[in-house]
Amino acid sequence: MNYKKIAAVLSALVITSGAAGFNSFISDTPAHQVYAEDTAAVDTLTIAYVGYTAPVSLNNTTETPQWYSDDESIATVKSTGQLTADITAVGVGTTYIYALLSNQLLKFEVIVEAEAPEESNTVELGTVNFNSQQNQASPELKNIKNTDAVWSSSDESVATVSADGTITAVGKGTCTITALYNNISYIINVVSEYDPSDIQQPTDPAEQLIGTVNLSNSTPSRKISATAPEGQTIQWSSTDTSVAVVDDEGTVTAKGSGNCRIYAVIGNFRYYAEIVSTYDPSQKIEPKDLGGITLTNEKPTFQVTLNSVPEGAEMVWSSSDESIASVDQNGLVTGISSGSCKINILINGAEYFITVDSTVTKEGQTQKEYTIYGIGNTLQLTADNFSSAPEWTSLNKKVAVVDQNGLVTAVSEGEAVIAASSGNYAFSVKIKVSAVSEILYGDANLDEKVSVADSVAILQHIALNDKYGLKGQALLNADCCNPGDGVTSKDALSILKLDANVIKSLPEK
Repeated sequence: MNYKKIAAVLSALVITSGAAGFNSFISDTPAHQVYAEDTAAVDTLTIAYVGYTAPVSLNNTTETPQWYSDDESIATVKSTGQLTADITAVGVGTTYIYALLSNQLLKFEVIVEAEAPEESNTVELGTVNFNSQQNQASPELKNIKNTDAVWSSSDESVATVSADGTITAVGKGTCTITALYNNISYIINVVSEYDPSDIQQPTDPAEQLIGTVNLSNSTPSRKISATAPEGQTIQWSSTDTSVAVVDDEGTVTAKGSGNCRIYAVIGNFRYYAEIVSTYDPSQKIEPKDLGGITLTNEKPTFQVTLNSVPEGAEMVWSSSDESIASVDQNGLVTGISSGSCKINILINGAEYFITVDSTVTKEGQTQKEYTIYGIGNTLQLTADNFSSAPEWTSLNKKVAVVDQNGLVTAVSEGEAVIAASSGNYAFSVKIKVSAVSEILYGDANLDEKVSVADSVAILQHIALNDKYGLKGQALLNADCCNPGDGVTSKDALSILKLDANVIKSLPEK
C-alpha cells in the first residue's frame, strides 16, 4: 500500500521511515502584532440550464451580507441563511452576483449556459470497477456539489452509496448508481468483483516512533498533522489521559505532568509520539494582551492578523460579548453595538486577547438613499472615510452606472446599489431612478432657487455652449418658458419676468 506523507509538529528532528513519514519542528512562543488586512475574493459559478438553482456560501466571515444581482433577467439571488444564498438561473448569459459586507465587496461571476431542457436529461458518467483491493470510489458531479443531489443504488447487495456520493462495493455483481439533481439524472455503472470473504483479516499493526512532544505551561498544546490514504481514517488515542489527551484532529493537550504516548493508527501501521509533560494546571499562565482596536460606524470592521504564528498552529477565535463585537475564525472583527469587549485567541493552548472599543450603532448602519430624477441625469457621490481612492461598483448596471470618481448616471427607472470598497472598509448607498424628473423650472444653476443668476446662466449657455453649456437636470430646469421647445432666450426672459413680478410662476406657458 502506498501511504501518503504524514506531517507532525513535534520536536526539532525529522524522521522518515517505512511506508509513511513525519516532519517536525519547534518554534519559540510568538511575539504577536495586530494590523489590518484586505480579504477580497472573486469566484465563478456555472449553471447548466435556466431554472436551475445553485447554492453558494461565504467563508472567512461571520457578518451577514447583503446579496444583489447585477441582472435579474439572467440570475436572481435569495439569502437562505447567515452566510448562504441560492442563485437561480433565469436566462442564458453572464452576470454578476454581489455579496456586500462592511469591509469588502465579494463578486461572483454567474454563467447560465442553456435554456431549460424540455425533457428530463440523463448523463452517463462511465463505469466504476471494484475488486477485493479496491471497494470504494467518490465520483464528483460537474458544477454542483455531491451533497445537493439525491443518490440511490439499483442493487444495494452489490454497492451502496452515501448522501455525499461515496460508492462502496459490498458484493459481486452489477448495478447502477443514480444522482438526481433538478431534472438531470447522472448515471454511474458499477461492475463489482468484490468478495468480502476474500479480504484477509488485518494483522497487528507495526509500531513506529515518530518523535517526542514536549508540553509545558507556556506550550500546553501541540498539533500532530496527519493525512491518510483515500478511504482510510486515523485512529488517535492516549495511553494516559491524566497526562495528555488528543482529539480527532491530532491536537495534543496537556492535562498534567508525566509521560505517555499518543498513537496514530492508520491501517496496519501504528505511529506513536512520546509525550513529556511538565504542565502544572495550578500554574496557568495569564492571557497576554495584544493591544486594542476601535470600531465605529464609519469603520465597523477590522481584520486582525497575527505575525510569527507557527506553521500549522491551531487557532481558535472568540468574543467575550458578541452583542458588542463578533469575530470569525480568520480574525475579522465586526462591530455590532456600542461598548467594550475582548477578542480572545487560543494558539496551541496559549491564550491572548485584544480589547475592542466599539461606538457602532444600528442607526449608523442604515443604508443611505438618493433619488435621481430623469434618465441620463447624474449624482456625485463622495467617499470621505477611505485612506486611498476606493473602487466604485454598481450592483445593478441596468438602472445606474458609476465611474471611478463616484459619478452615478441614471440608465433606467428602478433601484440600484452603489458600493465603494478599499482595504478593510466598504460602504454602499441605494440609488432610486425616476424616469420623470422633479423639475424646478427656472433653476438653471441648480442652487434650488430661481433668480436673475439663472437668467444669466441660460444666456451664457446659448452664447458660449462649449464653456458654459448646461447639462442634465440644469438643462431640464432651464426650459421654463414653453417646456419642450428647448432652451432659448425666451426662457431667460421668463425668469426676469418672474423676478419683476410680471408673472407669478413658471413655466410661463
